[in-house]
Amino acid sequence: MLETAVVYVDGACKNNGQTSAIGGCGVFWEHFHPLNESECLEGSKQSNNCAELLAAIITLTQTQKFRFTDVEIYTDSTYVKDGITKWIGQWKQNSWKTGRGSATVLNKELKMLFDKLQSNIKIYWKWVECHNNVEGNIEADSLVKAGISNNSSYW
Repeated sequence: MLETAVVYVDGACKNNGQTSAIGGCGVFWEHFHPLNESECLEGSKQSNNCAELLAAIITLTQTQKFRFTDVEIYTDSTYVKDGITKWIGQWKQNSWKTGRGSATVLNKELKMLFDKLQSNIKIYWKWVECHNNVEGNIEADSLVKAGISNNSSYW
């Protein structure tokens, strides 16, 4: 069994909420680590929240591929952390509807994928304040910016 993986994740979206939105995500393990990843979002659904979720999904995919059973995920996204630790059980019970039971949970497909991937991994969620000189968070944010700037359709 491998030791606990420690990963910082981040996501952002330039022009969030607009048709010209371009999202990116970053996954930072440590300096010069081969699993550090920078991605731009694909498709028409671009948002900060999608980018944050995608970073966490990439982390779980990497964690499984390299057979880690435990991962410590640092995020500045309460949307992701609270969604997974507090609300996902209720969403599943409500057939992926909100607490009121009428509207479908936003980003349902990404949350369902995350839920599937997390089944065999022990996740320790750690919240970090964004832009507060936490090195791993700063590095993940740099990877996000690289992901956004690598989107050829933006330029």
